Amino acid sequence: MLRQQFPNGYEASITRIKNAKNEPIFVFPLETEDAVYLVKVPATRNSEGEYAVESGKKQEFESPEDEGFYSGGRL
Repeated sequence: MLRQQFPNGYEASITRIKNAKNEPIFVFPLETEDAVYLVKVPATRNSEGEYAVESGKKQEFESPEDEGFYSGGRL
């Protein structure tokens, strides 16, 4: 599903929002037939107070059955 919606990676779709503690988090939308999910992306704060979104390594799968749940960066 991620590969279909984001064949070139989801980095351009990342949005900054605030959580209940008023802290910034970074998410991208993942749409299904029944719902729209916001998938949280890991981010780190540098010494200057700016945030850098962490991109995971591309994950390769041998077959569709091996895919399972993927919560990393670019596919």
